[in-house]
Amino acid sequence: MIATGCFIIGIMTEILVGYIPHVFYQSLTFELCASFTTFSSIVLEIYLMLQIDFYIKSISYVLSLVLIGLMAIWFGKYLIYIISQL
Repeated sequence: MIATGCFIIGIMTEILVGYIPHVFYQSLTFELCASFTTFSSIVLEIYLMLQIDFYIKSISYVLSLVLIGLMAIWFGKYLIYIISQL
């Protein structure tokens, strides 16, 4: 679900940037996507992995979440860019 939220943030950022002030579009995108990317549930999953000594798995989980999230934001922004060029 984190990739979905990041993808939507990328789309909304690309659409809203330049039309409304930075503070408003930033809070709007984060508020609307909060249900998709719940930070506390991710931290709980990592905590539970660390409790059972899955250190490498928890580190790879964090790194993959960050990488997938960044890729999803980029793809959402790129998709809107391509659509706007049509």
